[in-house]
Amino acid sequence: MADQPRGLRGKRIALGSVITLTCVFIGASALQIVPAAFGTGVTPLPLAPPGTPARVCADGVRSLAIAVDRASSQTLSLSASAADDGDTALVLFRRNLAPDWDDTARVEAACVSSPEGESAWAALLRLREAEQQLVRKGRVELRPLRADLAAHLPGGRSLP
Repeated sequence: MADQPRGLRGKRIALGSVITLTCVFIGASALQIVPAAFGTGVTPLPLAPPGTPARVCADGVRSLAIAVDRASSQTLSLSASAADDGDTALVLFRRNLAPDWDDTARVEAACVSSPEGESAWAALLRLREAEQQLVRKGRVELRPLRADLAAHLPGGRSLP
């Protein structure tokens, strides 16, 4: 190393420093992002007595999640002709969320009173959005496959 020019040695030290800082930054970012993205480190809502915000949030989120499942099942089980259009399926999905989702302000207000509740509310909204995308795109994207299968059946009738 003694026979290297001074400028080359300085460049190597600077490059090594930049690489080290970059690796530390990437590692620290990964430690924050990976658990959040994969749902590890989730703190559930505490068991609370009836009427408390934590209990209202937990019970409300549970019933709204059941309503999302019900609405998704009802919408996806419609005949192909009734929900062949993605926008129509989305309207039907939103209609099927009623009456449970008509007044969510009470549950949301209870959930925002704690970090665990905010996380639970956000998870519920992500689930609802995913289900909306499923019912909106599911029928439309499967239409060619359904038509192909129907062509193989006697009479060529459309499938439910």
